[in-house]
Amino acid sequence: MEGAEVGAEQHESSTPEGDLAPTLSQLAIRGVRERGVRASQEESSTAIQRVQSGPPPGKPVTLFTNYLQLVTSNGNPVYQYHVEISPEIDNERCKRGIMYNEIEELKDNIIFKNHILYTFLDTIGPEKEYHVTRRSADGETTHRVTLKRTLEVKKDSTHFANVFFNYVAERTSGWKRSQRNYFDPSTTRTLERYHIQIMAGFQFRVGEFDSGPLMSIDTKHRILRTNTALELIQEIIAKRGQLRAAQTEIIRELTGRVVMTRYNNKTYKIHDVLFDMKPSDEIELRPGYKISFLEYYRNKYEITINDVNQCILLSIQKTRELDANGNEKEVSIHLVPEVCYLTGLSTQESTNTRAPLFRELSNITRSSPTDKVATLQEFATTINQSSITQRWGLTVETSLLKLQGGNIDKEELINSKYQIRNGSFDQMTRNRFVLHTAGIGDNCHIICHSKDMPFALSLVEQPFAQAAGIEITFKRENIVTVQSERAEAFIEAGNALPSRVLLFILPNDKADRYNAIKRRFCVDNPKITQVVLAKTLKNQNGLASKITKDYDADRCQSRWPTLDDENSSAKCHVCGNRHIS
Repeated sequence: MEGAEVGAEQHESSTPEGDLAPTLSQLAIRGVRERGVRASQEESSTAIQRVQSGPPPGKPVTLFTNYLQLVTSNGNPVYQYHVEISPEIDNERCKRGIMYNEIEELKDNIIFKNHILYTFLDTIGPEKEYHVTRRSADGETTHRVTLKRTLEVKKDSTHFANVFFNYVAERTSGWKRSQRNYFDPSTTRTLERYHIQIMAGFQFRVGEFDSGPLMSIDTKHRILRTNTALELIQEIIAKRGQLRAAQTEIIRELTGRVVMTRYNNKTYKIHDVLFDMKPSDEIELRPGYKISFLEYYRNKYEITINDVNQCILLSIQKTRELDANGNEKEVSIHLVPEVCYLTGLSTQESTNTRAPLFRELSNITRSSPTDKVATLQEFATTINQSSITQRWGLTVETSLLKLQGGNIDKEELINSKYQIRNGSFDQMTRNRFVLHTAGIGDNCHIICHSKDMPFALSLVEQPFAQAAGIEITFKRENIVTVQSERAEAFIEAGNALPSRVLLFILPNDKADRYNAIKRRFCVDNPKITQVVLAKTLKNQNGLASKITKDYDADRCQSRWPTLDDENSSAKCHVCGNRHIS
């Protein structure tokens, strides 16, 4: 039984739920990309302006960006109103029902969210009252709805445009929202061999730039599973022999995973597994009224729960309501594993990048630049064909924004030994000395889980043994092991070391642990830090290239002057060598 429906509506999780990493065929300039999901408007604007200012060097080339210009087709203003409902209604869904369905004058002519209403109607005036009668289990209640005009907004202002286009996307036939993304179920492709379904979709956001408001848009893919959380639990129990022996592994596999309940198409992040609860237990649906999980699903969704002895999953969601201290209230959502479908890849699947599964996923998720341009323009056409955009007079250009770029010739670089013409950073640093290094020496440590000790040893004995050119020396005695996979264990070990350089070997790619380590050693206690996954160290091919490139150029800031200082356009100090693909 979902606590969201036992008192509050479900709210979106802030954790990724199986979306694949951004496709490799990213268009044109991702320097305008957002930090996390969002970028600073100032940084994005500067990046666009930097690209657009002056003719680019090198051979001219036309670049397609993933940006669309906004178009206003009529001069009708948009008014913003503050909405007051008396007696007050706590449930957001009920408030939206009143605004969109019960007041005839408003209905299809408004956008309502969080007590704020937008409309292009000029018949409401500065203030207007409506009276709506609602029926409930307690009888009929008449509510007074008061609209007070606060200001007139521009249609292409970034805040309103984001609210508006999200409203349009939510009402576009067939599109399903998940966090900040919208997916089209009609694009679902199934890999039956792996019990996986892949759904294509989009992510977009409007931002302000020097040239005006632009909509950034990108393709997204969502992984759904055809197997449930209960099936995963049963597989683990069958492997371990009994439930008690399998509990630790079940918690490890499910905690942090995102599941989907298809009876309402909502997603939930799992925070805990409650082995002391089962579907026959009762939970308080509202004050004074209790009901079992079995009855709840049978009465509300006509779903029969077959396994009455299975455990219960717990998801904790934040609500938009604030408590007495001004913090967001949290609601506990209880879920039955039998009706929770898994999303994303398991830890084992995500670590084996050479498996056939990854090749099949790549065939679906990766697209050529030409195909991607067509897909993004198809999105723009779908948005513009909506009756809502036509009625409000706000659309987007169907053609992607273009920029003039240049294909720059390679620079000639030298090191302390001889001339290098191809800019091969990794071979130069492994085999020959750079002009200057940061002088780290053996003032560095490797921190890993005890079970990953063999990978740390192989890293010291092979890749770093070939990297004398960057003057960093990792020794066996500089390897520190921890007994826990928790972020706190890695952070405590790093805090206890006086080293200038820390290399963390992590057992998997849990985002919370990675973020905690980087926050500690990039902000609170700054050190040169590098994080690598244990699965990466399994593949020795190209490992030396990957690790040493990061340390010499990105971390140690080695200097690479151009060959001809007199004729070169500018002296160069390379502080990174990551490439846009």
